[in-house]
Amino acid sequence: MNVYTDEQKRKILLLSDLVDSSNMLNKEIDDGDVQKIISGNLQRIKSDSIRDKVGLLLQSSFRLGVELGNLEQRGIEVIFKEQYKKCPFYRKLAYTPQVMFKIGNTDILNDRRSVVVTSLLGLEYHMERKDKGGMARYIFIADRGFENVLTNTSVRQGISNGIITLVSDSYHSMANIRSKEVFVSGSRNMQDLNRREICLSAVYNAIVRHCLRGERIVIGDSERGVDSAVIDRLKKYKYTNVSIYTIKSAPRISQLPSEWKVTTVVSDSKESQNEQERQMKKDAEMSKVADCGIAVFNPAIVNRYQNLQISSGTLRNVVHMLSREKKRVPVEFFYWINGKMKHKILKNLDDLVQIIEKYKEEKIIVDNCDLEIQLSKALAAGCKDVAELKYEKICQKYKKLVQSITDLQKEEPSQGSPHQLSLFDKD
Repeated sequence: MNVYTDEQKRKILLLSDLVDSSNMLNKEIDDGDVQKIISGNLQRIKSDSIRDKVGLLLQSSFRLGVELGNLEQRGIEVIFKEQYKKCPFYRKLAYTPQVMFKIGNTDILNDRRSVVVTSLLGLEYHMERKDKGGMARYIFIADRGFENVLTNTSVRQGISNGIITLVSDSYHSMANIRSKEVFVSGSRNMQDLNRREICLSAVYNAIVRHCLRGERIVIGDSERGVDSAVIDRLKKYKYTNVSIYTIKSAPRISQLPSEWKVTTVVSDSKESQNEQERQMKKDAEMSKVADCGIAVFNPAIVNRYQNLQISSGTLRNVVHMLSREKKRVPVEFFYWINGKMKHKILKNLDDLVQIIEKYKEEKIIVDNCDLEIQLSKALAAGCKDVAELKYEKICQKYKKLVQSITDLQKEEPSQGSPHQLSLFDKD
């Protein structure tokens, strides 16, 4: 039976979400305030809001006893900072929580050989591929509420067999882990189904690599194209570390997992903006928070007016990420050329220009795709070279995007300005 001191009970009540699922004091206060709370010296807490929250929580002390009894029945233990701060999972946490929940073999927490995973997807991957001999042991930092995780048969069996220990700083929601943010973007239109499947298959493989590292996937809410396809795949993976950005009161894609974070981008402009401008601002916000990116560039499509149209949204996002001077963001860039899907890690705008240059020598293959047929018509109408037409349109769009971002960043000097390229100075 777990026996907690009065001081520990006060920590559990005030610094965890066990009694109040919305309680975030565990993350909001520093060590100094912790001591004031535990000692009952609330008047010395400077923040009125924190003091008020503590006062309300103290009225729930009876319910704490009930909840601790429920934990005991489930075999869940509460551990404290001094008990876990030397454990191998410690550096995965986004902050230093005073209180954590644990179920499973305590020895696993202190074993430096234990494999630390931050998602159910990662746990399943490692158990299938790296545990052929049955010797590996796992520290699973919960990617959803404790009770939700424990409905998984593999997790329950692993805990019973002494090879999995489940931990989290939160009982009712996913743990707060330290993770990079990966901005995924791509064309909403990919008219050739075969091309679409080839590109998406490669993108899914890239996303899985980031998910296995527990990184946060940042993506828009379009019901079409790459956004929709990736969101469906993340649901299939049951991956929870996801941020959806929208300009609407609710994302356009419905029935999202409750663990996913939704960020609504509100325009602060005094001038009215149309929806396209607001969507562009949303994309810019995702570019700002990104630590790295994945982009799917389908260079051109034939629009509803039967005109050749460059995929400017993806290009704009990539330029945004690569032009940040203080923190340039590497982008895993997937692009379609010469009838095949290629990819390259872009580290700066010069890398992007090198890819754009390749379109000048592209061999256009007419394979019943609307785009290639339209280009062939342009050739028949007198264009010297189909690839040159496509290349020139991509160049024009790129030059316009670089100039617009340069103008924008001139208004924000601290952000720096994109690298200007001689390639497009020759009109």
